[in-house]
Amino acid sequence: MASEHLMKKAPLQLVGCLIALTLGLAACDKTKTAAVNAAPEESESAALTPDSFIENLSASACEAFDSCKNEEIKAVFSMFIGLGVVDMTYVAETEAVAQEALAGTGDVNSFYTRNQCQGLLAVMFYTTPSDKAASTRAIANKQIVFDSALASQCLALFKTPISACEQSKKLESENPSIDDLQAIAAAMAPVFEIELPAHFAPCADVFKGTLALDAPCELSGACADDRVCVPVGDSQQMVCQNKT
Repeated sequence: MASEHLMKKAPLQLVGCLIALTLGLAACDKTKTAAVNAAPEESESAALTPDSFIENLSASACEAFDSCKNEEIKAVFSMFIGLGVVDMTYVAETEAVAQEALAGTGDVNSFYTRNQCQGLLAVMFYTTPSDKAASTRAIANKQIVFDSALASQCLALFKTPISACEQSKKLESENPSIDDLQAIAAAMAPVFEIELPAHFAPCADVFKGTLALDAPCELSGACADDRVCVPVGDSQQMVCQNKT
């Protein structure tokens, strides 16, 4: 489907996944985004932790989203975020999390408000207790390395808008259809596939997996070189494998 293709190209993969980042801010590999949970915000002078980075990432991304002057970009981002949240329904608990996160945010029009953006990102970054425990072990064992300096650079980049967001542009329709949004996204491919990844390049390496090919694993985020953690053989042991 066209929407699935757009999700694979979405800048949310770079940021969450970065949005794990991406901007690297569509749906991310669930095991990559499961690397952290939100925690109370720390002062700017304190070194970022994985938890505080993710909390600040959501706020920074949605602030930049809200200040973008280009309504076409905001509408396409809203589509990406919405598709990403739909993809999160593999976890039953996300239904309750989504309801709580979006409570009182109001109706959705052509694009999300800042509050709606933060509520939806909270759903995308939701981590089950078992995934949280696995990611904590992976970080403690250096299977996932967190770079606090790159994390700070990543957050700072949201304060500088991309050139496309500095150009004021209104939507031609107040309620664009999915076909309209797909056409807009296709026309703006250089923004989503070149400008955004280049602008937010440091975000892609905030979390890096270190496990080699065939190494035992619990999370795809712990595998190096963009490999995935999958069961192999009759034992169903989880190991890092190249994507197929």
